[in-house]
Amino acid sequence: MKNSTKWFTGCRRMAAQTVMNMLAGMALCMLVLAGCSKDTPVEDPDKPEQPEVPVEVTLTLSVNDLVFDAKGGWQEFTIQCPVAWTITGGNAWCQPGATSGSGKSQVKVMVEASTLTEDRNVNLTVKAGALKAVLSVTQKGVDALTLSKDKFEVEQEGGDITVEVKSNIGYTVTIPTAFSRWLKQSPQTKAMTTKNYRFTVSPNEGTEKREGYIVFAGNALKDTVRVFQARKEEEKSLILGKESCSLSAAAQELSVELKTNIDYEVVVPDSVGGWISHLETRAIRTDRLYFSIGENKGNRTRVATIVIKERDGELSDTLQVSQIGQYKVSFITGGKYSSISAMGGGGYQSFEMRDRLRVPYSGYLRLDLPADFLP
Repeated sequence: MKNSTKWFTGCRRMAAQTVMNMLAGMALCMLVLAGCSKDTPVEDPDKPEQPEVPVEVTLTLSVNDLVFDAKGGWQEFTIQCPVAWTITGGNAWCQPGATSGSGKSQVKVMVEASTLTEDRNVNLTVKAGALKAVLSVTQKGVDALTLSKDKFEVEQEGGDITVEVKSNIGYTVTIPTAFSRWLKQSPQTKAMTTKNYRFTVSPNEGTEKREGYIVFAGNALKDTVRVFQARKEEEKSLILGKESCSLSAAAQELSVELKTNIDYEVVVPDSVGGWISHLETRAIRTDRLYFSIGENKGNRTRVATIVIKERDGELSDTLQVSQIGQYKVSFITGGKYSSISAMGGGGYQSFEMRDRLRVPYSGYLRLDLPADFLP
């Protein structure tokens, strides 16, 4: 009986222990489930799964371009972007103050001074993921006003000239009143660019060359185009004041008037170069020629032809020069022989002799004979 009672009591204890263990396990499960319910919602099989909403990425710049003058310096722009971004581009004269960042940021752009007359440009590219934005940076050149040509030579008939102007400033074109009657700006045509200016030069009816100029001016800069126009050419002429000259035997200088409007040369034949020479150093005036005539020590007249002709042309004129020799003439008067020498010059020769004629006279007797009288 006692043994039965002990066995029954042991069974009751084991059952109670089992129940207690079961209760403890259930309590632990409930605690675990309660904790999970706070972090993770219980899926409802009757409701579809909701996707996550991503953050929207945008990229904007406060300005799309920056303009600097030739002096350079720095300016700022703002980047609006919720994520990380980078900047690429630039060069030696233009650099951004930062090349990367995140979120809204102000970035400086630094530009060096320019000595160029032309504008220069560069782009800075801002990227954020697949998005990008471009900032254009322009720097103006230094003030410039340059002409393609500053001198024109125009024929007497006139015509058109074209002046190309390179400038990055506003400017004016002025023809002084003194030249406005023959130098005029032509109307612009659609085919012409605003940097090309055409001017018309009227024919020059005068006999003098003329000169004018055109002024291009802007700010403190100024440049000038000079226009030279040839005179009206007269009909070619070459006329000597004498056709021939008769000279005495004495050495002397010969001067001959010349009227001409051409470039000419004087040709003295080699055969007479021993007694006639052109005095070029004495040709101070273009309308007078000078020649040196040597003494004729012979007893016969000598003749030379000098040619004055157009240089590299066909126009010409000639000068005939004759020079008598030194003659002796014999006369018989009263049965006596007398000899005299030629003296003086010109178309006639003068002779003098004393007490040789059978006629009453006192002093000297003078005879004038033609030059060709002497043999």
